[in-house]
Amino acid sequence: MLLRAQIVKLGFEEDLYVRNSAIHMYACFGHPGSTWKLSEGFVEEADIVTWNSMIDRCVKNEMVEGALELFDEMRDNDLVSWNTMIGGYASVGMMKKVRELCSIMPKWDVVMWNSMIDKYARDANVALARGFFNSMPKKSLVSWKVMLDLYARGKDLRSVASSLIR
Repeated sequence: MLLRAQIVKLGFEEDLYVRNSAIHMYACFGHPGSTWKLSEGFVEEADIVTWNSMIDRCVKNEMVEGALELFDEMRDNDLVSWNTMIGGYASVGMMKKVRELCSIMPKWDVVMWNSMIDKYARDANVALARGFFNSMPKKSLVSWKVMLDLYARGKDLRSVASSLIR
């Protein structure tokens, strides 16, 4: 909490940029209590970065249900909010929740598609990973790499040649 004391001492406690940066830093170092103290009484002034930092903090500390509460309180969820929540549920293996959120997510970006491919690839579920890959409107370098890694791990290099490179 020395950082918070310095922020207050220097008069930056009301500066949204400084506060968001501190929240993010505490989240990265796994200090949930410090993050909560910085955000107390701050909901009215919070911007999308504040909300996403708080959600990310919860997810990184495996407090996915707490992240969902914050996500539900947000006025406007953006792609970062959606991707963080979905990634959080995927990281703790709650794929039913992932599918629920995916079904109501207003717009999928390439990060979302790649996250789903990667999750199923990590679970060695070739069919689902391949299904997401095939459904992507536009594939990125990451999409191709995840699929190549999946097939290489399974030593199914013939499948790579026959199905990916067409």
